[in-house]
Amino acid sequence: MSASPGLRPTQPVLCAGLAAVLLAVSAAAQSQPAPDAEALRDAGVRASQQLAVVLATPSSVDRLVQLENHARAAGEAGDPALHLVLLRACRNAALARGDVDRAWQLAGAALEAFDLDPHAERLLLLDEARRSPGVTPETTLVLALRIAEHVLRSGDPCAERVDAALAVAAECLPAFADPAMTNWFAQRQLGLRQAAVHHDALAADDSAGSQRFRALYLDDWSPPLDTWRGSALPDADLATDTTTSNADGLDGLTRAARLLRAARRQTDQLPRRHLLERAHHAAAGCWSQLEDEHRERVLQMLDTIEDALSDDDPLGHVEFDTPADQARMVFVDEGEHSEWWLEDGALHGVNRWTRATATLRTAWSRVAAVSIRGRVVSRAGLNFRVALGELNVLYNWEQEPANVVWLGDDEHRVAGPWLEPGRLQDLRIRRLGSETVLFVDGHAVFRTDHEPSGTLTVYPAIGSVIAVDRIGVVGRPDLQRRVEGPSGPAR
Repeated sequence: MSASPGLRPTQPVLCAGLAAVLLAVSAAAQSQPAPDAEALRDAGVRASQQLAVVLATPSSVDRLVQLENHARAAGEAGDPALHLVLLRACRNAALARGDVDRAWQLAGAALEAFDLDPHAERLLLLDEARRSPGVTPETTLVLALRIAEHVLRSGDPCAERVDAALAVAAECLPAFADPAMTNWFAQRQLGLRQAAVHHDALAADDSAGSQRFRALYLDDWSPPLDTWRGSALPDADLATDTTTSNADGLDGLTRAARLLRAARRQTDQLPRRHLLERAHHAAAGCWSQLEDEHRERVLQMLDTIEDALSDDDPLGHVEFDTPADQARMVFVDEGEHSEWWLEDGALHGVNRWTRATATLRTAWSRVAAVSIRGRVVSRAGLNFRVALGELNVLYNWEQEPANVVWLGDDEHRVAGPWLEPGRLQDLRIRRLGSETVLFVDGHAVFRTDHEPSGTLTVYPAIGSVIAVDRIGVVGRPDLQRRVEGPSGPAR
């Protein structure tokens, strides 16, 4: 079960061994009552003296390690108030260096050692992260979503705490350059609030209702944004997706079809999206195990699901009708050597000298599918290029009648051309089970075991003119990565 786009420390996690020791010390002591306010105030005075010693050490010494040593010693000495104060000081020191995952571990150590309200403790972590100069607004927003979802899964009353986490997340929105981020967050905010309200309305003894509610969170892609709508989704359809095993490809296809039918019955956008993602996972996982006659059905199903998912995702979908759509892209080497403009509902690009690229403003930590509807406008022999992280595709290589796929530094040439200049074509990159497969107009043209991630870029070769009508991405957005151009080579 997945949370929101995962936290990524901005610096390598150091002293992992000591972290394990701290957690072990806390667990070994078992949970004890939290010290009272007076004891914590007294411990704060004593801790400030130890902090002064740590801060006076040379900068070459890892001060967080020293501080953790003091916290460990306090725990071993049976001084609970000082132990808790120093654990929180360690947490704040980790935040100051931008290491939010480390701070999360230290908050967990405090919860292991003391009988604290886990939600209040994590909201305290979020408040410290919000105020820490070492934590970016993007990371704070991801942490806020992670905490909101953690509260929602706990089984405790959660509406008020979910709102508190979302309020912090909302403060971070101005940091995002992509204008679509506001709509993306609004969807998640609405979904989490609806889920929290519905969760809190469940009776304590309604085990069937709780199971149905939790069934909607068995998704491995996006945050839990969905609410149960009574009989809108029959239990039989949920039951078809209780396992990700695809030992029998036809079984996976049946499961995908049932989930797709269930999604179509949904009138609310968020539950529908969740079910579409599960249907996509089931269909993609069984494709390689099926015969050609069934594969065609899977591809038709995937086309439908991917278009629906990307159309509903403000970050993963753009059609180039207005200047606001063009602003969804980051242009590199724009100016005298290249030009990008809108014409007839498409983004046109020409490259006259050096490489010129247009990159979607969202990066992706995991990609299930990419769809691009575009065409080569210029004369035959010139090409259309796509970069998805380390995966680089040169459709219609200009130097010979071939197509070139780069995987990092590895070059693969495939007989071609794949594109017909002047004709609008459908280009897709899909993760199907353990393979990534390239499709042109529904035909598989290249396979690799490379798992794509990173940014999505479109661009023309020197002398080429291309047009892009639509871009769609289904995947997990990496909200902590600021996109300034291609994340991998654009050859």
